[in-house]
Amino acid sequence: MDFKYHDTKRAEEMIRQGRYLSKYTESETKILLLYYRDVLGYKPKKREEEFIKWLNNQGINEIPELRYWLRQLEKAKDRTKVLIDIDYIPIYKSEIEYILDLPIREELQKLLFASLVKMKLNKRVYEIAKDDTYDNYFLKLKYSYAIFFKQAGIKNAKMSMWKELIDLGYVEFTPLKIWQGQFQYKMSGDAAEFLIFYDMPVDETEVALYIEDYNNIGLYYDYYIGKNIKFCEKCNKPFVPNSNRAKYCSECKNESKQDRSRACEDCGKKFWVSNKTQTNKCPKCYRKYRKNIINENAKKYYRKNKEK
Repeated sequence: MDFKYHDTKRAEEMIRQGRYLSKYTESETKILLLYYRDVLGYKPKKREEEFIKWLNNQGINEIPELRYWLRQLEKAKDRTKVLIDIDYIPIYKSEIEYILDLPIREELQKLLFASLVKMKLNKRVYEIAKDDTYDNYFLKLKYSYAIFFKQAGIKNAKMSMWKELIDLGYVEFTPLKIWQGQFQYKMSGDAAEFLIFYDMPVDETEVALYIEDYNNIGLYYDYYIGKNIKFCEKCNKPFVPNSNRAKYCSECKNESKQDRSRACEDCGKKFWVSNKTQTNKCPKCYRKYRKNIINENAKKYYRKNKEK
């Protein structure tokens, strides 16, 4: 599961599994300590005791390393640090209809739609973290372009798409450097200001979409314009179904397969079982088992014929 913008769920999963969930251990440590403070209500002494237990479970027992990690306890004393939990970002009908009415092709509309979602997401993060309002959120959207194109669900994305929006006066980069490479446009910019959204009418009486999956923003756009998109019955995230009977996204489908596992009686490794599985051996051990039976039967057959 993706726990980005779901700090409380991340901390709970860390505690359940008794380990860090990613390589970003310092960030997850901060989240864990804030969870101790704000959700479990641990006082400083209790936080230190629980954190030492946690570190010991991670194999951190040596004094020099312990001292380094215990300095992280200071982060939980900073009241400006809070858990970031965002269940969804609402997109109003007036907003998406405004984008669909723009005289540009579908790929550019989808790029603007994803940009709007990311800006509203950044605005919400700012408001939670700073406990303040952030009105001018169409200014200075920063992101990795490669990751952003993937999140927007744009296939064969090119930097020249940004140049089209710049030439139309929809977007402005500051500072901006754009040049023609050997095969395509290349660009570097610090941040984007979406001038096109300043005139966008916002009517908050009707919500068109609730964005919950920030890694597949483009699928919400596809769903709204009538493409074949379904929502997972388990996690409610959008996905492209392989058939009309598909009910779950690939992540939840894999999780359900992991749940339907069995420990091999020979090697002890877990393996996935179906309704037709009638063995307690994993596929590899079962092949060895069957091979031994065939060899034994062959030997018996050979001895029997030899006696005749």
